[in-house]
Amino acid sequence: MTIHVHIERIVLDGIDPGPGQLPHLKAAIEQELGLLMADSAGAAPLRGAAIRSVAGGALDMAGAPATPELGRRVAQATFEGIQRGAVSSDSEVHHEP
Repeated sequence: MTIHVHIERIVLDGIDPGPGQLPHLKAAIEQELGLLMADSAGAAPLRGAAIRSVAGGALDMAGAPATPELGRRVAQATFEGIQRGAVSSDSEVHHEP
């Protein structure tokens, strides 16, 4: 199964990845989220879908993680939100052709 994850916009309240690190953080999140989804049977309902937003929840910021580790933590929290069905009530899931 091939999974492509593209994050158009990410909002991380209270997290500053540092100067010039946002593109690296985004790439780390996309990569880890793709791996998590590929390893999970839970990704099947999302086949061909675009999710407008997901509430990921709180992150453990102990140790002030570097960008790759922060990306993994954000992806894991996001994936947990997807698994919980935490697509926000004002958003939609769009299935792409």
